[in-house]
Parts: sequence; structure tokens; C-alpha cells
Amino acid sequence: MNDLQEIDFKNSGRKILVPLIITASGEDTSTRFKEFFFANIANENTREAYGRAIEGFFKWMEQRDKGDILDIETLDIAAWARSLEQKLAVATVQQRLAAVKSLFNWFVRHQILSVSPAATVKVKSERLRHGKTKVLSSADARRLLDTIQIEKTKDGASVPIHAGLRDRALISLMIYTFARVSAAVQMNVSHVYEKDHRLWVDLQEKGGKHLSIPCHHILEQHLRAYIDVLGEGDPNTSPLFCAMDKSRQLTSNRLDRTQSWHMVRRRARQAKISADICNHTFRGTGISSYLRNKGGRLEIAQHLAGHSDPKTTQLYDRRDEDISLDEVERIDI
Repeated sequence: MNDLQEIDFKNSGRKILVPLIITASGEDTSTRFKEFFFANIANENTREAYGRAIEGFFKWMEQRDKGDILDIETLDIAAWARSLEQKLAVATVQQRLAAVKSLFNWFVRHQILSVSPAATVKVKSERLRHGKTKVLSSADARRLLDTIQIEKTKDGASVPIHAGLRDRALISLMIYTFARVSAAVQMNVSHVYEKDHRLWVDLQEKGGKHLSIPCHHILEQHLRAYIDVLGEGDPNTSPLFCAMDKSRQLTSNRLDRTQSWHMVRRRARQAKISADICNHTFRGTGISSYLRNKGGRLEIAQHLAGHSDPKTTQLYDRRDEDISLDEVERIDI
């Protein structure tokens, strides 16, 4: 199989084939298709998500005997979108349609097509008062961190538990800086540094946003304890959060998002937290806790979270859920 027919998303090890509809439309179309992912999309996670969406779209079209990109009409794309609405969440359908629209716009820009057949297709929208991400209470978040064992006794001496120190530091980072897990696991050791007698972290967030954030005192404590057990290496290239080997020792390999998700679920079970949490839970927990605290300002939370739109930040604002018992007792029946 030649290079033009296969796209390798190196960050995940996943590959997709250039669809038959694209290859049948000519070499220029195939080239532009591949360029769409690597010249047009900078973020690896977006590239992978769009790849999955577009792969599914063309498989659906191939099953309906569409042999060339010029055969795909607006009604075809609308029918595909309606089929997704019957089985997927609104946000997922919106993302997949956005991927397809972006690809067709790319083809128009490079004169593969004169107009985009996806331009006028719309799907259902939903107005969310709050995001769907599970958010922990401050008490549950503290309990989860406190239940992570960071040392054990061996031959009468305290020995650090590397996995515990790493996991506590990673969860703390996501809580206290509102970092996405993708930004956290891409950090190198050099992205933690001292400034004005305080630790700071550099984060490369979604959309190419670069954030420098001072560490909360608890995060600073957790990071220092973890960095102390890291092996020697070039801080500019050594990953901050490392994967573990079978003997539960830190390796030189970078922890990935999937490994982090499994770790988070395991730690939640240990802390007897029943909520269906994920990596993103800690970002939401940090934002929600900040806004609940007296003096927490939406515009500051928006900046720390790297959100372009304050409405996105507001999805994490759960202050109106704090209904006191006294208020409930006002129902005098």
C-alpha cells in the first residue's frame, strides 16, 4: 500500500485508509485529503477525532454506492447526519458534521470542488445550562487525593511509591491549573520551573494557547515530591508524567491519555467515589471550586482554562446547584 493511501496518526498509533471515493476522484484529491489533516489541523487530538468522523462518513457513503466525491450531494450528507442523530449524542453529531464541513471547505479552497455540499446541512442543537462532565465536590476531590498512597514501610524505613506520587501530582495539576489531560501528559520536566520562590507550570493548551500558571501551594508540594523521584535525564525532552513498567517502576516513556483514564478510574474506586468520572472531571472540579469560592471571577476562570468563549466556562459553574436545606424547608406543606 503506497503512502498516499494511508494516514498514520502517530500520537495514537492509529491508521486510517484514504477512502475509495477520494482515491477514485484523482491523485490531486487524494493529496489534498492527506494535507487536510497534517497541513490544516495543528492539534493532534483534533486531527484524530476528525479522522474518525471522516472515516465513518465515507464508509457510509461507500455503502450507498457513491463512487466519486462529485457524487455526494447535500441530501446525502443530510441523510448521514440524520442517521447519526438516531444513535449518538447531540454534541457528537455536531462534532462529526463539523469535521466533514471542514474537509469540504478545504476542497473548495483548493479548487477540488466549486461549492461545498455540506455548507447548508444543519443538525439538532441543545442548550446546556451545565456541562455533562461529572464534577466532584471539594470533599470528594480531597478524599481522592488523600487516599493515594505515596509511601510504604520497608525494612523499617519509609520508601516512596512512585506510582502514587505520579498519580497524585497529575490529578492535582488538572485540578489546580484547570489543565486538560492532553496538555498535562505532553509536559516535559522543564515545563515546571521556579520563579519568585514559587513553582510555575507551562501548559500548551488546545488551539495553540500557551499558559504560564503559578502553582497552588498544594500542587507545588505534590509536584516537588514527585519530581524528587524522577530519574536523571534531559529536562527539555524528558516527559514529566511517565508510564510505569510491569514492576510498577517509572519508565522513560510518556504517559498517554488512555493510561491516565484507567489510572483515574482505579483511584476513584479506591476512594469509593461512585461518580462516573474521567480525566476531564478534574478540570471541571477545579473550575467549579474556584467559581464557588467567594471572589472567584468568571473572566479569570476563563483565562486559566484557556476558553475563547465565557459561555464555555459557565458550563462548569455549578453555584446554582448549591441549594441549602433551609431553602428546601421553605416549602410549607
